[in-house]
Amino acid sequence: MAKDKLMIKFVDKGWLKIVSEVSKLDGLAVEAGVNGAEGAAEHGDSGQSVAFIAMVQEFGTEQVPDRPFIRPALAWDGRSALAGRMAAAAAAVCTGRLTAWGAMQGIGVFSADRIRENLWSQVGPENAPSTVAKKMQGMTLRDSFQMANAIGYQIISKTVAAILDGSIGEDVEIGGE
Repeated sequence: MAKDKLMIKFVDKGWLKIVSEVSKLDGLAVEAGVNGAEGAAEHGDSGQSVAFIAMVQEFGTEQVPDRPFIRPALAWDGRSALAGRMAAAAAAVCTGRLTAWGAMQGIGVFSADRIRENLWSQVGPENAPSTVAKKMQGMTLRDSFQMANAIGYQIISKTVAAILDGSIGEDVEIGGE
């Protein structure tokens, strides 16, 4: 009695690459705001970093009123716009039009642009009269343009972040593009 054999040949036409790229999305995150070398630089002659001054402006202190420019940029309508960008980026990765890294870059650029636009929109409250006199203009958050120039994004590997904070699991691979 002869046995019939069924032979199946798998021909990958890009599916495995797409699956690989989609799985990379889970290991990446975007941080947008005042960061990088420009954020770490000293703000004027204050002795503080640009990122620290941005934090003071964002949240305020007892002496400085809060002038949030990062959080509102990605809240409300910004959040829905960001969600739309993220959905489009995920779809592009799923169809092979973008890599995971490229998708995250697009989200980072969009987020940084929103933050920068918000910074330019004259974030209130207005400057105190003494500040206006010192700066010789009334625009908030724009005396040196250092903060605006420090707005950017970073793509973070959550795997590397887990290693740095000690919360790495056993089955984690480290790699990147």
